[in-house]
Amino acid sequence: MKQRFLDPQDHDLIVKAIMDNFEGKWMRSDHVRMIEIYAGIPIKEMMHQRALNEVHYQVEAANAIALEVENRIEAFLESDDVEDLGVNPVLIRPRVDGLSGKTRNICMMDPFHQIYGHVVCLALRPMLMARLLPFQHASIPGHGQTRLKDQAYKLLRKGVKTAREAVQADVHKAYESTMYTIVLMLLRRDLPRARKVHRLVDGLGRLAPGGHLIIGGYLDAWMFNYVMSHVLNYLLSQYKMRRGKNIRLVKAIQSYMDDVAVFGTRLADLKKALRATGRWMEPLGLEWKDSFKVIRFLPFQEEHARRKAQSPAGRGCPGLDMGGYVMHRSYITIRPRIFKKARRALIRAERRRKTGICHVRAQRVMAYYGNIKQSTSETLKESYDVARLKTLCAASIGWWSRRQTRIRQEALKRYA
Repeated sequence: MKQRFLDPQDHDLIVKAIMDNFEGKWMRSDHVRMIEIYAGIPIKEMMHQRALNEVHYQVEAANAIALEVENRIEAFLESDDVEDLGVNPVLIRPRVDGLSGKTRNICMMDPFHQIYGHVVCLALRPMLMARLLPFQHASIPGHGQTRLKDQAYKLLRKGVKTAREAVQADVHKAYESTMYTIVLMLLRRDLPRARKVHRLVDGLGRLAPGGHLIIGGYLDAWMFNYVMSHVLNYLLSQYKMRRGKNIRLVKAIQSYMDDVAVFGTRLADLKKALRATGRWMEPLGLEWKDSFKVIRFLPFQEEHARRKAQSPAGRGCPGLDMGGYVMHRSYITIRPRIFKKARRALIRAERRRKTGICHVRAQRVMAYYGNIKQSTSETLKESYDVARLKTLCAASIGWWSRRQTRIRQEALKRYA
């Protein structure tokens, strides 16, 4: 039997957690200050090694900080006092989502707080990778919007026997409703012998504002997916008896963090399964939002006929809006509000084509190019000559990157 968890006090595991946390942050002020204090490496030495393209200081710093993390974890396990972890309070900063317009409380955490989250995730990685489901597509390596789009489209292509109808449901205030006490209860049930991990999770829960999962935390995203895996397993297990046989109410599921879509052949069965799951979720502190979104997919022939309609108002077909895409039986489009921003970016880049596309506009076009490429937006690609614009934007970004590299190398020469 494979071991389902690792020792959070293992030195190599802590070093890997530090390297993962420091990826892309080696020159951030708070991380540089941590290296100077706990590894004794001055910033001039870091700049000197970066000028020579060496990473010896990174390995040395990770090992030195790992010793400090080991001592703090050992002191916490002995005293059960969260002050021994030496973590600064979490700062909450409200930010407006550029797409939806919602205000979200993003949390800024101390570097040590981030490292403890990575340590717990690595310790739980064997269990998490076995527990999480293949149709969960957010904050999991190898899963994402593209895989969600491919799976949902493949499911819809199978026809009405599997996905005649779908119901889309959201978890109400997902992170704020998921308490660390609930996460700890599930971990103790699934991993009764991982006592060190339990105590670390309990300590991090006491450090979290409100005692619930926080937006912006590395560990928090994994823990919400872990809790949702139990919910989705229960949802998929719902069945009814017909002529002495068990018939599943839900044929398939697609999930993107707190957004869940269930597929089946009968709308009443799907709603029944969601309502039963909603009652089962109540002890976990979770609940569905008030209304479900019902999607009745069209047969292939009717969908093709609608797309050929003369009136633009008659071309629309019901589709699953999830992960930035709208999936139909025979084609895939981009979510409307993302499509508007992508179209504006293409128009503005085209206006600057002769004088040169600036770095910011080029980056914006390249950011939306993935959505355009992964969808069947052939008219958009032809109307705005997306292939040519993409080439010009890539050249602009390449020139800017080379320029920044030269400036950075010249600035580092005095440390070499």
